[in-house]
Amino acid sequence: MNPPITVPAFNELYQEWGLNVVGDWHFTDSLGKRHTVPDGYWCNAGSIPKPFWQLTFSPFHPIMVIAALPHDWGYFSHVMPKAVADETLYMHLREIGAGSVKSAAIKTAVAMFGESSYQRDATDRQYLAQLRADIHARGGRLERYGL
Repeated sequence: MNPPITVPAFNELYQEWGLNVVGDWHFTDSLGKRHTVPDGYWCNAGSIPKPFWQLTFSPFHPIMVIAALPHDWGYFSHVMPKAVADETLYMHLREIGAGSVKSAAIKTAVAMFGESSYQRDATDRQYLAQLRADIHARGGRLERYGL
C-alpha cells in the first residue's frame, strides 16, 4: 500500500488538529474491495487516548496515519460496515509492520469502543455536506468515493 500524502490542518468545524489528504488516495479493505478517499478529506488520524500511546502509537505516528486513514474513511463515509472498517485497520496495521500485540490491542479497542464514532453526529453530517460540496465544486463525482 502506498502511504497517503497528508498535511497537518486545523479543522474549524471539529475544533481540532488533524490531517488533510492531498490528492485522491486508494486502498483495499479487508474484503478486497477498493476504495478512494477524496482529495481534501480531513481526519484526526487514530483517536487513541493519550494514556494509551505507550501501549500502542500516538495518533500521528506514521504507522497510525497510514492504517487509520482507511478506518477513519470507513467510519465517516459508511462505505463499509463498522466490522469491516475495524478488520481493515487491523489488516493494514499488520501489513505495515505494527506488532501483533499492538495491532490486536487497537483492533479490540475499536471493536469495543468505536460504535459512537461510527455513528454520525450533527458535526459529522455538516462536514459530510461540506465535503460533498467541495468534491462537486472540483467537478468530481460523488459516486467515485461511495458518497
